[in-house]
Amino acid sequence: SSMEGMDESAHAGHGVGMAEMPVMMSADDMTALTDASGAEFDKLWLTMMIEHHKGAITMSQTELDNGLDPSAEKMAEAIIAGQQAEITQMEAMLKGS
Repeated sequence: SSMEGMDESAHAGHGVGMAEMPVMMSADDMTALTDASGAEFDKLWLTMMIEHHKGAITMSQTELDNGLDPSAEKMAEAIIAGQQAEITQMEAMLKGS
């Protein structure tokens, strides 16, 4: 189905963007995660993932604002929608913890 192809392209685009992502986990973030456990780990992990997803949205928005390739713009729109949905879900999980 067309949805399957869209999902693959969104994930492929996300993978490419990971290397250039402005919001990457620092060594301090990794140490904090390693030292954390249980609910503290969950909260740290979700907080870091929300920031990471916001970085993907920022990059995708830049593509929409400045990009020339219509297929890249479609992928950017799909990434924004998917990442925002995941942020909403993770924020709800954080509130529940």
